[in-house]
Amino acid sequence: DLARVFDAAEKLADKAAISSFAENLKSLLLTCPVRGRKILGIDPGFKHGCKLALISENGDLLENSVIFPHERKVESKKVLVDLLKRHKCNLLALGNGTACRETETFIDEAIDSLENVEYCIVSEQGASIYSCTDVAKKEFPDMDTNIISAISIARRLMDPLSELVKIEPKHLGVGMYQHDVDEKSLNLTLNAVVCESVSSVGVDVNCASESLLKHVAGLSEKKAQLIIEHRKLHGAFKSREELKKVKSIGPVGWTQMVGFLRINNSSLDATNIHPESYELSMKILKNCKLKIDDFGSENFTKKIKKFCDENSLESLAKKFNDEPEKIECVLNTFKTESFHHDIRNEKNLLPIFKRGIQKMSDLKKNQIVSGVVRNIVDFGAFIDLGVQQDGLLHVSKYRNVKLKLGDRVELKIESIDVNVVWV
Repeated sequence: DLARVFDAAEKLADKAAISSFAENLKSLLLTCPVRGRKILGIDPGFKHGCKLALISENGDLLENSVIFPHERKVESKKVLVDLLKRHKCNLLALGNGTACRETETFIDEAIDSLENVEYCIVSEQGASIYSCTDVAKKEFPDMDTNIISAISIARRLMDPLSELVKIEPKHLGVGMYQHDVDEKSLNLTLNAVVCESVSSVGVDVNCASESLLKHVAGLSEKKAQLIIEHRKLHGAFKSREELKKVKSIGPVGWTQMVGFLRINNSSLDATNIHPESYELSMKILKNCKLKIDDFGSENFTKKIKKFCDENSLESLAKKFNDEPEKIECVLNTFKTESFHHDIRNEKNLLPIFKRGIQKMSDLKKNQIVSGVVRNIVDFGAFIDLGVQQDGLLHVSKYRNVKLKLGDRVELKIESIDVNVVWV
């Protein structure tokens, strides 16, 4: 009897730990991207220096270097400032690993004389593991793994989802007890979360990597490879319909995955509306005297909302001879979205970091501090306050508040010791 009790308790604990890991992973993957900016990724270090990788607005590597700010400060500052000025880059992504805070102090001083230059602390969990994988070697042949890590750090700020799917979820450091729970159940749950996150955001089929495409519902790694090969051979896809020309994608497979893929143009192919609902969508637009080119405009949204207010789903189902659920889905898209809509922006989990606190000695008891939620477990949440050690917010302090990874919080410090800050 006692053995059965322990077995039941273990299964319950496994389930809770896996559930917590999955929820944290989803919040991390759905962090807002930072679009349209060049970013300098910095992989900090002491003995081997800080690796720099500056990427373009599209994520391509423009230039890389290595500096030693903890040994040759003046020289390193000159290299860093010159790099930023030459490429007109005003955003830095600093990895949160070894030497992070010391490097942050250097960066703070180095960019003090530059206008509108800012930096952000980015989790580098799994970056070194990724840099040694076949995926990384295929993308960056003959490149130093440390530079690849710096590129990954920059891209994590630019588009977290696209970069993090290249790494096994269990290496992202957003859970606990992962080595104690059932590995098969953990992997199945986490992979399902990745697939759900990728599919809910949608994928631009003309620029997506193989790592991203293979997580789209209905696609496999092999089919993702074939899509990219077809794209390289025949150029960008001009419509979702063209995806039917890709080898091994049959009618059933196309129907299953096409709704999660986007074509970056001014047509229904750029929305989350499935091709099966295109005919219905055009009927609704015609009835409202609208054109798809106006999708997302103030006038477009206003007319659709008025149309919804004046007609019930039941009456529209009879009018268009279609299912109420399909009609509701189309109308919801027309009412709330626009071309290039990204659900991650709705969550407003922007990756920011507040300056001013960099060392444990900067913290005082009863001090009010700002931080970012980095991990959540059953007994509490770990808060990045900008020092070497995350603070622990015990679960008893926020029982009535639903915290998520990336949430920004204001807290009061209760106690401090070398290993943990209680907030």
